[in-house]
Amino acid sequence: MEILSVESLAKKYGKKTALRNVNIKVLKGEIVGFIGPNGAGKTTFIKCITGLLKPQEGSINLFGYNLFQHYGKVMKNVGLLLEPAFYDYLTAFENLKILMKVSGNYDLKKIEEVMEFVGLWEVRNKYVTTFSFGMKQRLGLAQALMNDPQFLILDEPTVGLDPVGVNELKEKLRYLSRDKGVTILFSSHQLSDVEEICDRVVLIKEGSILYNGSINDITSQKEYHVILSTDKVDLESFKEEIMNGLVNFEDTVLIVKDREILGRILRKLFIQNIDILDINIKKGSLIELFYEEGMKQQ
Repeated sequence: MEILSVESLAKKYGKKTALRNVNIKVLKGEIVGFIGPNGAGKTTFIKCITGLLKPQEGSINLFGYNLFQHYGKVMKNVGLLLEPAFYDYLTAFENLKILMKVSGNYDLKKIEEVMEFVGLWEVRNKYVTTFSFGMKQRLGLAQALMNDPQFLILDEPTVGLDPVGVNELKEKLRYLSRDKGVTILFSSHQLSDVEEICDRVVLIKEGSILYNGSINDITSQKEYHVILSTDKVDLESFKEEIMNGLVNFEDTVLIVKDREILGRILRKLFIQNIDILDINIKKGSLIELFYEEGMKQQ
């Protein structure tokens, strides 16, 4: 089931294009990482799909309904963590109580449940002005969870959290996805966190989608770095592999991008009497994708 379907989305601020022809689908139960450099369009995209901004072009469907035609119906099933703001002179509990009253669903047990879930129940009666940034992030997550959302949208949720807090958050998001069937859009600059918990990743830069694919497809990729005793290699014998992008030379390192041809490459080196000092296996990573795809657009 498609939770989110975005087609041909475009947004401009005056003459500046923030989003151009963005197409994204998010399926039920997925945790989708949303990454990109500063100014790439991530926050603009999140504001568009939650109705905080209206795009000039394109369509946004949530749960099969047009966002702007059925705003109240769809948004009651969405939880959003985006630049959380609270009344500093009130306690954490009082802040959530006010937000719950505004939503029209007054349930004090629900406040207790979400504060327990994010680890703030013991400090519920402390004033928010005494909270660290990380504690305010936890309170923001509690706010996003108060309506039992089917779709949870998180913008930089790990900012301000210590390593223990980050690990706790990742475990809670896995639980929500795995056990509760909650769909999560996880926007973050922390690529290692995205790689660890997400099923799929979307990379955006300058308002355009550069990559949309599974994390497994990225991390399952391997390169074989063959360390040679010399850089004096007869490149003509590797002409076919080089032309097909399967082999690359960097000084005394021969990079093989397909395990199926590794044996053939090693035999060619043996014929040329070139000693092989070592063979290193390099696995694909989200960090490499981030830099490689980004550099293609420079």
